[in-house]
Amino acid sequence: FSPKGGKIKFTTYRDNYKILIIIEDNGTGIPEKILPYLFDKSVKTSKKGTEGELGHGLGLIYAYDSIKLLQGQISASNRPKGGASFCIEIPDNEKTMLIADDSNEYRRNLADAFRRENWLVLEASDGEEVLEILCNIIPDILITDKNMPRMGGIEVINYLQENPDYENIIIFLLSADFSRENLIEIQANNDPTLKRIRAFLPRFENIDWIKKKVMQVYKYEE
Repeated sequence: FSPKGGKIKFTTYRDNYKILIIIEDNGTGIPEKILPYLFDKSVKTSKKGTEGELGHGLGLIYAYDSIKLLQGQISASNRPKGGASFCIEIPDNEKTMLIADDSNEYRRNLADAFRRENWLVLEASDGEEVLEILCNIIPDILITDKNMPRMGGIEVINYLQENPDYENIIIFLLSADFSRENLIEIQANNDPTLKRIRAFLPRFENIDWIKKKVMQVYKYEE
């Protein structure tokens, strides 16, 4: 906390595909013993400020979770001349993708393939996690598995269709159920949910094929 008449300084930098935000104050600083636990939900780190006020200790946890969602990092330190300094580092990506799949290994491999193309990729293990992420971020692309626990891909797409805020998301449906034969039948179906899907991604295809297909559709939609 800063004293009355104190100063808070915001500085931003852009460097090598990253955005750096540095926030500094001239307040009481942070006790060294709690610095390592500042973003730990299980450790209470709130302390009295310069006027005796006491926070709830939730603000930094919320900031940490939000920054992690953006694949960023946040750190804290004390300034040599007094006060605290927070450094936030966020990838400078203009393109955002959300991949939902209950197979951790497959999802991460697919996500890493797009990250190498400078995409900001968020990950979800089921449909309910997708909806939680959509409360904060609307991605350019959603790749969702058809069959997932708690909420599957079709249910997610039905939810998106009911909300106009999500109408510009380019949706891809991924499934091991798709074969070269039944894809023709699926694509001919007049179901409005299926019409919302830009492309069906058979899981038997390798990740490079899927990445190429997604990029082809994305460039066409642009």
